[in-house]
Amino acid sequence: MSEVRVSVVVPAYNAERTLGACLEALTRQVRPADEVVVVDNGSTDGTAAVAHAFCGRLSGLRVVVEPRAGEAAARNRGLEEARGEVIAFTDADCIPREDWLDQAVRALGAWPECAAVAGEVAGYRPRRLVEKYLSVAAFPTPQQPCVVSGLGFPPPTFYTANFVVRRAALARVGRFDESLTVGLDVDLCVRLLRAGFRIGYQPGAVVAHMQRDSLRKMMRRLFQYGTGVPAWFCKYAEAGVWLTLPGRRAVRISWMPWRGWVNLSTPDRFVFTLGLATVAEPWLGVVLLAYLGRLGWKLMGVARRREVALAPWELPVVLLLHVVGFAVFTAGSISGSLRHRVLCVV
Repeated sequence: MSEVRVSVVVPAYNAERTLGACLEALTRQVRPADEVVVVDNGSTDGTAAVAHAFCGRLSGLRVVVEPRAGEAAARNRGLEEARGEVIAFTDADCIPREDWLDQAVRALGAWPECAAVAGEVAGYRPRRLVEKYLSVAAFPTPQQPCVVSGLGFPPPTFYTANFVVRRAALARVGRFDESLTVGLDVDLCVRLLRAGFRIGYQPGAVVAHMQRDSLRKMMRRLFQYGTGVPAWFCKYAEAGVWLTLPGRRAVRISWMPWRGWVNLSTPDRFVFTLGLATVAEPWLGVVLLAYLGRLGWKLMGVARRREVALAPWELPVVLLLHVVGFAVFTAGSISGSLRHRVLCVV
């Protein structure tokens, strides 16, 4: 697909500290973009100045201002401005590897049945423990290349931080939903799959995300993400109550008169349930320790794959952050449920 015109869209809000590294990485692409559209979403810092400084260095760079606040509005403005047949989305706090665009566009050419190709979102030089945890646990994706078709439950999620999509497919399913404040990734994936398209995943197409959250900011963000689940659930889920069982198997209780989703497979639920059971039956503490050991082993495996160095003493803290993070996400989903009048405990 080397002859296909590719536009990179980068929404940016108060991204003065990170945008320069993102654009610098785009200047080094093996397969350069035909154009790069930076959408300044009403920034009050020096974001626009940073972007304009690259006008002489980054071929095809255009900087536009979108006064309507929100990620969806910024991405839609970028889509309007872009001229390519293929639109590559990334974020202002992401650093694409040199072969990012080449890998993604090659995959899109190799999978003509796919409307889009997503890639890996890794961490970028994490220093503090919270940053290391996010570099391991955030943006979960498959380990091998794959093509997703059909809409199961829960729906697959790929991320607009690293998402390359054909313009024709977006024209068919519509723009980003500006009524959503979070969950745009899930919403777009659901609409593409419902329309009969397929989505490919190429782990070789990598962007590194600069995880610079404090503990408080991380928890606040997880809560916010949780509130977004009921919004897309209301849009797409069938009637009845969905249960996600251990092993990620989902079943629907269709005879129930209301809609809902209860996830019984998350780490916080396992730890809470086994912890309570251990109070009554102390021998179950062995089961709890075995579960935590297995969870820690999985997290260490992801850390090795994503090249995140974890010291042995850091693993228990990462485990704690993982369990608490899921609990905070669940609290957000319950809060969002009250607003949307559905039952979501995920």
